[in-house]
Amino acid sequence: MVTVSTFMDESGKFQDSEVVVYGFVVALNLSHVGDFVNDWAYLLHQNGIQFLEMKEALKLHRPLSEKVSAMGVEDRIAALKPFVLCIRRHFHMISRVAIDVKEYKKLPEQYREMWGNDPGYTAFARSILEILSDCPKDGIINLYCDDEEEKAWPFYQLYRKIKIQYQDARERMKGITFADDRLSFALQASDSIASLIRLEARLRFRNQAYDFKLLYDEIEKQPQPWEKIIKAGVAWCDKDQLSKLGEHYREAKLDHKTVLLSDLSRYVE
Repeated sequence: MVTVSTFMDESGKFQDSEVVVYGFVVALNLSHVGDFVNDWAYLLHQNGIQFLEMKEALKLHRPLSEKVSAMGVEDRIAALKPFVLCIRRHFHMISRVAIDVKEYKKLPEQYREMWGNDPGYTAFARSILEILSDCPKDGIINLYCDDEEEKAWPFYQLYRKIKIQYQDARERMKGITFADDRLSFALQASDSIASLIRLEARLRFRNQAYDFKLLYDEIEKQPQPWEKIIKAGVAWCDKDQLSKLGEHYREAKLDHKTVLLSDLSRYVE
């Protein structure tokens, strides 16, 4: 039996963002998290920062820190690339769900009544189902989420709902914890991944180019022998995917009245 540690974070708020991303990093062995912490702490010290908030670190109009300016695109990528490589070196899986907010709002009203107007709840539920699918069947899964007052209680309710509907979840999911990402290096890692994915999603959904494409590409490179990473994937919930989700929701509603989480897991690729 292995202990699976999953660290999850959101990038983008549906009220003022075109894309909402929920990203997570997964370690299949707790000892790897300890090794990761040491390496991440070294990178923070080397760059003169107390914690990494990727959204702020990507702002080129100001230096990365007093110690490391890295003002140009190439220099900033060079400074941040070791953090991405550190994630790949210690975590086994990187995954995330990216949702087009505009298209999400076009889903059937009944769907949004059930899942809420915030697509982050759909992304959170879909992420948990993916973790259950991808992690070893004998694994005990612990979830760690960024502590946000607005989201913590709804996310806990979703967590409980999943455990009620899925025997597999009841048997394997043993805890959910909310923590300040400034104190959790692993949550900083999931935040970093989610922030880069949101930029890539805006490129794919809205054709909005961005400066850090080369940094994003590091996430999805083929695993190297010295890396722990075995999977790096994204569920891109664009117009086509969300249209399919809406249509299949209607079909499921007509077929068995009560739409379950299993319907969501089947229809979002």
